Amino acid sequence: MSAYVARQPIFNTKLEIYGYELLFRDAADSAQFTDVGGDAATSETIVNSFHDIGIERITDGKRAFVNFTEKLLIDKVATILPNKILVIEILETILPTKEILDACAELRALGYMIALDDFILAPEYMPLIDVADVVKVDFIDSPMDKIETFARAMKDKPIRLLAEKIETYEIFEAAKRMGFRLFQGYFFSKPVVIKAKGVLGPLKVNCMRLIHLSMQPDANFVKIAEIIKQDTALSFLLLRVVNSAFFGMRYQIKGIRQALAILGMTELKKWVTVISMTRLKDNKPGELITMSLIRARFLERTAPLAGIKNETENMFMIGLMSLMDAIMDMPLADILRETNVSDEISGALLTRSGKRGDMLSMIVAYEYGEWDTAQAMAEKCSLTMSEVSELYIDAIEWARSMK
Repeated sequence: MSAYVARQPIFNTKLEIYGYELLFRDAADSAQFTDVGGDAATSETIVNSFHDIGIERITDGKRAFVNFTEKLLIDKVATILPNKILVIEILETILPTKEILDACAELRALGYMIALDDFILAPEYMPLIDVADVVKVDFIDSPMDKIETFARAMKDKPIRLLAEKIETYEIFEAAKRMGFRLFQGYFFSKPVVIKAKGVLGPLKVNCMRLIHLSMQPDANFVKIAEIIKQDTALSFLLLRVVNSAFFGMRYQIKGIRQALAILGMTELKKWVTVISMTRLKDNKPGELITMSLIRARFLERTAPLAGIKNETENMFMIGLMSLMDAIMDMPLADILRETNVSDEISGALLTRSGKRGDMLSMIVAYEYGEWDTAQAMAEKCSLTMSEVSELYIDAIEWARSMK
């Protein structure tokens, strides 16, 4: 693989996935792991990633936002890439010269979308607005009053405003009120409040009871089956999982206890937790479940390479539960206590200590495009970045198949 690629989600106002910004790192020499440097290296990395990895595999067919340098724009490198998926991001350092404006106009005429990355709210950059489809505004580095003024000025323009570096749901709501329609940042992966919530509704109680029971060393099929049978939606979801093509069943499974027996205890723990999390997420974005599945699969498959092949189940659960605080808006320590997870799992989640914690830190750093941290954690776990990258792509595809 000639490049390492991570993705960061971009949401619409309903917190549905609109696309992903792709973060690249050149992998030409894994021993000298360096940032992509120069136009030639950048061009080769982007083009090879689209063709070798298959960007649609990473974005699930959604839009792929990719940074382009001035030379790549003028040389129209984008024209060898698919216009139905690519969004060309113009770096904030690029001035609106006639050559740049002409190149953008020509690319748009060919069906490509243009996004202005980290747009600088200054008069000299305004000509770029006329050749853009999306304008990205940094909500950390730009003053809020200046953003509001800019948003009002753009109200009648045929462009989408994208709020980036959104850190909290409060800022997300504020950006929506200003007229922003696309959003980027890790606000969605953080709890809204870190305090005890009120009494859980009966559906959530059932889900928590299921996770708790499945975590018991002597988990009981009969008790689990009884809880699932009391909940029509849970019963349907479980039967749909077992009857899916993933399990390759040649006949329909109609009974809950039969479905649980076919799953087996190891798979049962996984799927009871996945199904319960899906029910618990309320109005949270589905990307939380997707990211949880990606982390779970990644850590499960990484465990043997890291020298802990007997801990694949623990590593799966660590990844799966790593975003539960954001899903339930509860402190993670409280959730882990209520679900009775093992010390190995809770220790990795709460303190990020030991090899299990290092592996979780590694996948989180990779997601964020924090390449140096990801590499350091990989080395501690006796992994190469090529292995990390391949397992990350595999985990994305696996998570997509689980939908």
